Amino acid sequence: NYNDLLNLDAQISANLQNMQDQFDIKYILEKETDYEAYKQQWLKSGGQKLLEEAEQQFKEQGLLK
Repeated sequence: NYNDLLNLDAQISANLQNMQDQFDIKYILEKETDYEAYKQQWLKSGGQKLLEEAEQQFKEQGLLK
């Protein structure tokens, strides 16, 4: 579990998890099927920032080059 190695913004992480949970439910119920739109919204809502933070932290730990 990489979460144990990372120190990411807790509020953004919680918001994105909520967004993912909502999408998953809508997807299962076939009320939402546009994954690309969800992905773009996820990135704009802080996902891109978390990805960049995670990449930097992994580099600092020597796990990425």
